Amino acid sequence: MGRLGLAITYGLSLGACGILDDTPPLPLPPSSSVIEIGVASGNIEFKRRIVDPETIAGVLALLSSNNSGYRYPVGTFPGAQYTLVFRDHERERLVVWVGPDWLGGRELPGSARANRLRGLAAGERAKLLSLIGAS
Repeated sequence: MGRLGLAITYGLSLGACGILDDTPPLPLPPSSSVIEIGVASGNIEFKRRIVDPETIAGVLALLSSNNSGYRYPVGTFPGAQYTLVFRDHERERLVVWVGPDWLGGRELPGSARANRLRGLAAGERAKLLSLIGAS
């Protein structure tokens, strides 16, 4: 392998380890603008609609406290156990996915290329699931 091949391989391996990855946090909307959070089990259909402003604020506060350390996944994005869609008076603004030990999402509308994810501690996951009525 020549120098160029080695440089490309090295660069890709650093990126895969997250060293070169400066993935931005999720663009969380202000809780005052969110009128509804749709909650689905997996990616199927919405099972619950959260409209209580205090619950919406609690969900966004928890997401805000976990809004760093995201990365763009390499390969196939994992399947979610829960999907949360945040809607304001105009449209759907944000989708958040909750996996068994990870949190992911992207701004809407957006392409799959903007999907990002991060690890999620069991305690934080339990708090989130309790807030959305999924525990």
